[in-house]
Amino acid sequence: MREFANYEILRKIGEGAQGEVYLAKDKRLGRKVAIKSLHVDLITNTVLKERFIGEAKLLGQLSHSSIVSLYDYIVDTSGYHLIMEYLKGNQLDDYINKVSGPINEIRAIDIFLQVLDGIHHIHKLNIVHRDIKPSNIIIDENDKIKLLDFGIAKDYSNDPNLTVVGQSVGGTPMFMSPEHISNAKITVQSDIYSLGVTFWNMLTGKAPYHGLSLAKIYSKIENEELPPIEKIYPFASKKLNDIIKKATAKDPKKRYDSCLSFIRAIEYLKKLLISKTNSKKTKLDINTEKNIDVRVKNVEDASFVVNHIGHIGTEITFSGNPGTKLNIQIHKEGYKSIYKKMVINEDQLIEFELKKRMPAFVSLILVAFYLFIETFFKIAAFFINKKILKLDESKTNNIYENIDKANDNLNNNIKSVKSGILELSSFFGIILIIILIFTFSIDKSVNNKDMDGDTTTVVDKEKDPEPDPEPDPEPDPEPDPESELDPDPEPVPDDQEEIFEPNGKLKEDWCKSYGNPPYTRVRVYHNGKGGTYTRNTNNSTKCGYKPLARNNSGNTNTSSTSSNGNSSFSNTQYQKKKSLNGHYYYTDTKDGINLLIYNRKNLKEWEIEYYKDGTEKASFNIKGSISSFYYSKK
Repeated sequence: MREFANYEILRKIGEGAQGEVYLAKDKRLGRKVAIKSLHVDLITNTVLKERFIGEAKLLGQLSHSSIVSLYDYIVDTSGYHLIMEYLKGNQLDDYINKVSGPINEIRAIDIFLQVLDGIHHIHKLNIVHRDIKPSNIIIDENDKIKLLDFGIAKDYSNDPNLTVVGQSVGGTPMFMSPEHISNAKITVQSDIYSLGVTFWNMLTGKAPYHGLSLAKIYSKIENEELPPIEKIYPFASKKLNDIIKKATAKDPKKRYDSCLSFIRAIEYLKKLLISKTNSKKTKLDINTEKNIDVRVKNVEDASFVVNHIGHIGTEITFSGNPGTKLNIQIHKEGYKSIYKKMVINEDQLIEFELKKRMPAFVSLILVAFYLFIETFFKIAAFFINKKILKLDESKTNNIYENIDKANDNLNNNIKSVKSGILELSSFFGIILIIILIFTFSIDKSVNNKDMDGDTTTVVDKEKDPEPDPEPDPEPDPEPDPESELDPDPEPVPDDQEEIFEPNGKLKEDWCKSYGNPPYTRVRVYHNGKGGTYTRNTNNSTKCGYKPLARNNSGNTNTSSTSSNGNSSFSNTQYQKKKSLNGHYYYTDTKDGINLLIYNRKNLKEWEIEYYKDGTEKASFNIKGSISSFYYSKK
């Protein structure tokens, strides 16, 4: 007998072609365990050894109430051993053959739901069991079950090729799927098939294909359906037979797509069976019901609603008597919803492929389009009813069909718009932001319209309160009578009052008779871009300015100017206004051009006074921010 350091062997409780199972006691924890050991003479068999090690690795990943637990894995000189949870109970095939016989529908459903739940758990981990059968299910006295023997289970996410079965692979032929025995690729649907055969075994009390040769078993699996349950166990309902028929379909694509779909189908049947004695629905009603299987081919976790019954997955089965009206809805985020109405006649499989939902604004355009189409055909139908328009019967029918089609398309697009309302809000929000940015850019470009010429830097008076020291006076050059400016210039014609020639059509022309200086002429021009700009002219004769009489003595004036140059420059209009400190910025340049800049409204509106050789020549009103100015040496 084998010996282990931490486990005391009590007795052998099972033996098979590949190994032995012992009941043992954990010396450290005092609990009973089951030790599954590979036969010593099979340790050199690479395939069986790898299978045994693979079972240990897979069980180590699993933790579920319907799956046996692995406590430890030991490799020693005596071989390979799995230390597992000890289960009290019987193998399900022995229980059926020796204790229960055919199991009542509702009780069989309760037991089988546990099996489905356990297999669904391993499928979520991308594991296919590949050897589901009653002998690998333990059932106790409370109808609780545990799944055993994961020796040939495979993780197909890590190695998809492992799902293709070779000639040496195990599995019990009577419960194997058609693709399993034909060495084709094994998938989740292969386990669904084996589950269906196991469920059939529970309800009939008989093993399928019992007593047949291996060749005949393979032939029947590939070509013949399982016998109807009611032929063996007459108390079973037709609905239950339909469920097993779908699970064991020869084509894997026609089986339940997952254990969840299988679970939902038998849970729904259980509700019918429980409620039939307390409602008008009888067993005859259940047996005459037809099954409508609705399936989505290209997405997972779609939301199904059939006559107010909801389900999330890839398929739903609805049962009803012939003549029952169905309203089918399928929804999936990011996809176009499906709405279909139909009447149950026969068993039917309906498959849909969801299409990516169009952007909500496109659906909004289509709403308008189909509304126009529907209205057009309704007007045509109105004229036909009033006998204003005469058409043959086929064309009249086409008009009414087009009304129905347009109405369906209109409703579908309205629902798409509703589901994409957030997308629409974002779309129009972006458009609004773009419009605001564009409008602001135009306004800013108008307010900051530059004049060609050199750059004059703006000096912040708070940072530089004192003007630059004046350079030592140089000898005065010969005065140029043509270029010399008097403090009070002689009025010029109106079309010459503006130093800078304005562009654009004149909009307003008025006089400002108050403020400093007075007699200011204000002219507002269109800028050609939807906005305006303003030009002011001080001491305008148009606004009542009367210049002082001019002394025509050229020699005296020249001499006075020459001898008192420094004094007159310090008493210019620019210096006087600057000394009042009412400005916000000022500029001093060497070529006699100066600016005084006044802030009017919280740094958003500015008044700029332009001086040449100390004399004010013009003023401007500007809206916006100020960075630099340009002037022209004309």
